[in-house]
Amino acid sequence: MNKEQVLLVDDDPNVGRSLQRQLRKLFRFDVATSGAEALELLRTNGPYAVVVSDMKMPNMNGLELLSEITKVSPNTVRIMLTGNADQRTAVDAVNEGQVFQFLCKPCPAEKMAKTLEQGLEQYRLITAEKDLISKTLTGSVKVLTDVLSMACPEGFSVSNRIRPLARSIGEILDPKKIWEYEIAAMLSQIGCVTVDEEIIVKMARGEELTPKELVIYNSHALAGQKLIGNIARLEGAAEAVGYQLKHFNGKGVPGDDRTGESIPLGGRILRVLLEYDHLVQQGKNNIEAIMLLKQQQGMFDPNVLDALQEVLHVQPQAMVRYIPMGELMIEMILADHIQTDKGTILISKGQKVSESLLMKLKNHARSKSIKEPIAVLELVNMNEAEEAEPLREAREGPEEKAATQQKD
Repeated sequence: MNKEQVLLVDDDPNVGRSLQRQLRKLFRFDVATSGAEALELLRTNGPYAVVVSDMKMPNMNGLELLSEITKVSPNTVRIMLTGNADQRTAVDAVNEGQVFQFLCKPCPAEKMAKTLEQGLEQYRLITAEKDLISKTLTGSVKVLTDVLSMACPEGFSVSNRIRPLARSIGEILDPKKIWEYEIAAMLSQIGCVTVDEEIIVKMARGEELTPKELVIYNSHALAGQKLIGNIARLEGAAEAVGYQLKHFNGKGVPGDDRTGESIPLGGRILRVLLEYDHLVQQGKNNIEAIMLLKQQQGMFDPNVLDALQEVLHVQPQAMVRYIPMGELMIEMILADHIQTDKGTILISKGQKVSESLLMKLKNHARSKSIKEPIAVLELVNMNEAEEAEPLREAREGPEEKAATQQKD
């Protein structure tokens, strides 16, 4: 007896039982008398290697059932059994239900047995091919990641960090291609094996690259695409890797005319995750990283940013904090103008404090008074907004509290 299971579906229970009785020594059978019962058996007892369904059934006909099976169990071989063998029914069965064979009722047991054997053989070919492809892909990806881990540990670390995020974002934006986005993340840095190690280390440390070094570093994306593109079924992942440095506004690598959503989604996901990871490695927390990414209009896909924000469970919001001049630091964002005691504006609100600006203020403070406290924006998670006020009070001294009350 064949170990693979067969499901017979016919609203006339006598038909199913008769075939089951005649062929029970050759095949393992389950019998259903409706489309709904068949789908429930598929869920609880499946997968089935072959499903044989009658065409005319109440509520859900055979064509509708087999079409649904193509979605929930695509490897299952589908056979249509009907007493109305018109050409239109046959065409619809093949096109919509992706039917393997079309049988007319009444169908002799010998004919059914031969057809089931052919169906089972087709099922074995399908599953064997998919198993081979799966093992080949798994082995190929493993070899490449092993090479990356030995030749470029920094790149391997980046890939490992962004891999789970790529999968989670894929679940939100395009669940059917989760595996593709995950593999693209795993292999996103494979092209770094072609780049001088010193350049990779400088990039990992956040050091500025020379124009020549930047060109060399950016070449790793297309080099990675070529390497992965040699593996069958990884064309989508390879394209994503090739577009990982392409900005949403069309700038960046490669220098083609693709912009916005015409850029592969996998590439847009990698673009966001690689920049996010870079910010986190430079000491930014999740809230700060999200805010900084969203400030760079045109660089990143807004939908991918929203998905990343959802995955990270953060809702960044800017709260105003008042600090003395001595606590002002580079990269803080001014919530109000910095003025002299006489009201002259030195730095306008909304600016990010740079090294040169901070030096300018310190030099000015030596000769003239600067109005304190300084109002800056502090990024917090909206879910933690209720905790922000006690936090602010704890950080403020008596003078700052008085100034805060006056502002309020």
